[in-house]
Amino acid sequence: MDKKAVFDNVLQTLAAQRDRFGLWLPLPFAFGIMLYFGVDFEPPVWIAASLFGFSFLLMLSQRHRQIPFYFCLIAFLFSAGFAASQFRTWQVDAPMLARETRGITIEGQVGEVDALPKALRVIINNPVLVSGYMRPDQALPESVRVKLKNKDTAQPAAGDSVRLRSVLLPLSAPVAPAAFDFQRHAFYLGLGATGYAIGDIEIISKADHGNFFENMRHAIRRKIDENMADKTIAAIATAFLIGETKAIPEATWDVIRASGIAHLLAISGFHITVITGFFFFSLRALLALSPYVALRWPIKKISAAISMVAAVLYLQLIGSPIPAERAVIMACVVMFAIMIDRDPFSLRLVAFAALVVLAFRPEALMGPSFQMSFAAVIALIAFYEAAAPRLQQRNEQSEGMPHNLARYLWFYLLACLLTT
Repeated sequence: MDKKAVFDNVLQTLAAQRDRFGLWLPLPFAFGIMLYFGVDFEPPVWIAASLFGFSFLLMLSQRHRQIPFYFCLIAFLFSAGFAASQFRTWQVDAPMLARETRGITIEGQVGEVDALPKALRVIINNPVLVSGYMRPDQALPESVRVKLKNKDTAQPAAGDSVRLRSVLLPLSAPVAPAAFDFQRHAFYLGLGATGYAIGDIEIISKADHGNFFENMRHAIRRKIDENMADKTIAAIATAFLIGETKAIPEATWDVIRASGIAHLLAISGFHITVITGFFFFSLRALLALSPYVALRWPIKKISAAISMVAAVLYLQLIGSPIPAERAVIMACVVMFAIMIDRDPFSLRLVAFAALVVLAFRPEALMGPSFQMSFAAVIALIAFYEAAAPRLQQRNEQSEGMPHNLARYLWFYLLACLLTT
């Protein structure tokens, strides 16, 4: 096949995908991110800036020519993904501990508190060395994560000023090629070291207010612990409500994984759908109780707007994990589509959510959470988009109530099986 035939095939493929071109936009953006994380050195800033600027100007120059414009748009998105990754790295760049320290005493402010099966784990922001020795060539990171002693009875909360004697460790590298990279994961979380306490934590001063959502998580966790005698069940309940799974014992995790329900403990689409749907349908039902309001106000759109706010607040409460971010973005787009009287259920939702997540957190592309979450949603929506016309045609055939009910139940069970 000669070059002209290959080029013609490419043009025909692009023309065939013209109406669905928007679905492909996240791909070149993701490839730009992959290139950035694939190189083993930090590229100079001018490379990303030059590629981004040149491709943008080239795209503008070809805006009146459809096929060349598509190629220029792909190049622009590729360079934008590369530039977004480099900008995100610059944004979170902070010192990282290079060597293990001996026992040192640090002071700082509590950023987060995690409950483990036998102890608490705290993130201390802006730690200051009080006593102990550190090498002159290394400095304390801006944030460190320290596991407290098992018998420590203190209950620190977000915003508290604390003093703690601990051993700090550098972030661990992957245990095997292509394995989970904890260093990269912690770096983009803003952590520069981990460690463990060798003394009880001392609360110097309690926070006046602290982080609202972190304090609320702490209050929910404490309330569950106080009202459930079985700590394992309490840990599972906490995971269902606010996504904190670290307190679940490893033996229980093995049972959960073996039963195939581990994904239910990860806050994602199911949880966000429940929260958003609860607010949407409940508020709409309450507003419909008043004939004056129901006949004069757009109660469906009001309920959708309030549901969007509820979804965003819940996302902040659970700490904004990647699957939940994707689900909240999609839920908000659905509710916005309801507000403007549009049909929101399509793959464009997924493409838009992917672009937004990757633009603000490009490092998410390299993690299994992003990959599995979007792969599952794309597969589900693509399948039902393809199967919908046939299912709709079969459902429109009326053959009597018993037969229609049996056919509905059959299709419902079949859909559940295929979804699973």
